[in-house]
Amino acid sequence: MSLYISSVNYKSISDLISNIYDRVTYINESLESMAADLYSSNVSISDIGKRRFYNLIREEKTTIYNKSFNSLDTLSFVKKLQDHVYSNYGDINIYLSENGTKVTQTFADLSAEVGYTINPENIGVVS
Repeated sequence: MSLYISSVNYKSISDLISNIYDRVTYINESLESMAADLYSSNVSISDIGKRRFYNLIREEKTTIYNKSFNSLDTLSFVKKLQDHVYSNYGDINIYLSENGTKVTQTFADLSAEVGYTINPENIGVVS
C-alpha cells in the first residue's frame, strides 16, 4: 500500500520550504549588505576591530546558511516530493490544477531546478 500526499499537505510543505528559503535568503542578503557597508565605511580596513567584525559577519552568514538551509538537501527534498506526486498522480501541473493548489514562485523555481516546471497558472502566494 502506497502512502499518498494530500493536496493540503503538499501546499503546507511547499509553503514552508518557500518561507524558509526566502527568510534565509533575506538574512544572508542583509548580512552581505552590512558587511559591504562596513567595508566601505570611513574606518580604515586595516583597523583590527573593523576587520574582526567584518570577518565575523561573513562567518555568521555562512553559519546561518549552513545550519538553517542547505540548498542541496532542500533541492533533494523538493525532487523527492515532486517524484512522489508524479509517480502517484501524474503530471504536477494537472495535480495542482485539479486540487486548486497554488505554490509560490520560490517553490516553483526550486521545482524547476529539479526538473519539474510549474505552469504560471499554478503559482500564487503563501496562504
